[in-house]
Amino acid sequence: MDTPGSVRLSSKLQASHQNNFNFIRLLAALAVLLSHSLEFVPGAVDPVYRLTHLINCSYIGLCTFFFLSGILVTQSLRRSSTWKNFCWRRFLRLYPAACLVILFCALVIGPLVTTLPLKTYFADPEFYRFLSGCLLLRIHFTLPGVWAHAPKGPALLGPLWSIVLELKLYACLLVYWAVKIPWKKTLALIGLLLAILFHLAFYKSTPAIFHRLIPVSFNPYSYTVLGALFVQGALCSIWQEKIVIRDYYIFLLIPLLFVCAFFQLLTLITFILIPACILYLATHGLRPIKYLTPKADLSYGIYLWSGPIGKWIAMVTHPANGWLNFIVSLAAILPFAIFSWFLVERPMLALKSKVK
Repeated sequence: MDTPGSVRLSSKLQASHQNNFNFIRLLAALAVLLSHSLEFVPGAVDPVYRLTHLINCSYIGLCTFFFLSGILVTQSLRRSSTWKNFCWRRFLRLYPAACLVILFCALVIGPLVTTLPLKTYFADPEFYRFLSGCLLLRIHFTLPGVWAHAPKGPALLGPLWSIVLELKLYACLLVYWAVKIPWKKTLALIGLLLAILFHLAFYKSTPAIFHRLIPVSFNPYSYTVLGALFVQGALCSIWQEKIVIRDYYIFLLIPLLFVCAFFQLLTLITFILIPACILYLATHGLRPIKYLTPKADLSYGIYLWSGPIGKWIAMVTHPANGWLNFIVSLAAILPFAIFSWFLVERPMLALKSKVK
């Protein structure tokens, strides 16, 4: 039996009203948008980077997304009736909203801002490579003649690279779940520890190591950091009955934050501090946080639309103040995120029981 002042993770994973995961996802999406908004303003400094001189809001947002994804997707897999049902649920959650963004960029933003004649624009192979991103197997980020000389490059779909990684991790999770081998939980834990040790020992030299070993361009950070966080979240879901979050942990997390920032302890921040803060915030302060959480789950929409709409706002307004650019970008993105939730995401999620 749990003691007073303690919360068992399993008791908070039964339904969304029992946790603050939607609120945390929203904060993560806003953190990514804030970082990207500040990047368009010369001299603007990310507030988290100002504190740590190590990471920024976008880093925290992405780490949060992947750790939460590990927890919630594993929970979804455990509840799915079959592997087909699980794949169908993941398809409905990711593909429709992401494809909407890609099609809007290709068929609306592109024709409006391209420097090429429309006939040339629609005939260019780059246009069709961009559309192939709807498969979410590989994202092509640019359109022909669209912001080719933009200060931060011509990419429109910056956030979507992480969705491709998500799909790979879902596939790995499904294979892990289907394979019947002894000690597989322990093997997953050992793999996670090895990834953390690799991150600790070789973080700065990793690109050079992989460049010598692999003759193609490869960025290992997404796997050694975000992939490891996904596995960490999955293990939290698997061992949810054993994980207890106590009220007094907040008095440990706050000084730990300052210690990590002062001593530049990136591995500790990534794999201990961020997950611990997420679990604490997810399970505590439910009533006040619920008042701050919108009924609509806008986090995915904000994250997806932050790329093209945020860039469009910056290209039109040429912002001189980073925080003002963030507010204006958010105001422009919210209608798209609301449209995405009510007319695309929620109707699609209502179909999740169609495949058994």
